[in-house]
Amino acid sequence: MKIFFRGIEDNVQYLINNPKIISANKDITSYKANANSVLMTPSQNGGLESSIYTMFENFGDSHENLAYVYFANSEGGYLQWPAGNIGANYDPRERPFYQTAMKNSGEITKTNAYYFALDDASIISTVAKVNDENGNVIEVQGMDVGLKGLTEIVREIKLGEQGYIMLLQEDGTILVDPNNTQNTFRNINSLS
Repeated sequence: MKIFFRGIEDNVQYLINNPKIISANKDITSYKANANSVLMTPSQNGGLESSIYTMFENFGDSHENLAYVYFANSEGGYLQWPAGNIGANYDPRERPFYQTAMKNSGEITKTNAYYFALDDASIISTVAKVNDENGNVIEVQGMDVGLKGLTEIVREIKLGEQGYIMLLQEDGTILVDPNNTQNTFRNINSLS
């Protein structure tokens, strides 16, 4: 698991140093003023936004365990692969992924797992701040991994003939229990 998440962190590191990402601190579509949910169209918006979306799309298509690749700039612009519907008055700066990255001292970090109802999926986000050449924070870059993919990885690991592993957060929350899926999001200390 450490190797798996290190790979995700390396991918986020690659993106936060990408010149296209660094230059996207302005002129990226914002959804803050939309009164209703709308379909994002980054591939059709032209310019830098389309170029970054294509990069995210190629990246996501080549990494099967990724659920989302996205960033949000300090103006509230937001870009995500895969494109989909985005809620009314969506301000990414108010979201946990953005807040988690902003609280961090510049290191790449993971959010706690959370349930995302629109996809009926549990997600772990790996996020980092993006700085301009003067060291000012201009964006947050992130990648999400679904627990479904992690469950498949964990399910493959066997200990002896009947042993298996579980994946837990640092606080003891069970993320993957391949033999007892009803334990997902329960604390290990609450089990008999």
